[in-house]
Amino acid sequence: SGLPKRDSAPEATQSVLEHELPSIAEAIRAESMKRTSRGMLYRGVSGTPADTLIVNLPGKSWAVKESFEVIFPVVTRIVEFLAQA
Repeated sequence: SGLPKRDSAPEATQSVLEHELPSIAEAIRAESMKRTSRGMLYRGVSGTPADTLIVNLPGKSWAVKESFEVIFPVVTRIVEFLAQA
């Protein structure tokens, strides 16, 4: 997610969320900013529509790997929680 006009993922995600989880996006942004100031441009959104977790990840493969490493412990807990709901 970034500034290109063709990137509508954050807006599309927000339109279907019942519960936004901004701390996930904040953690991704913080980790990305350790490597590049362009991390400030990350506009990703995370949250749940019903029993599904949606996480907008950055566009670069290295940033996806890096981001997933940061959020994995929380994502597994959210998935467990959603499975019980």
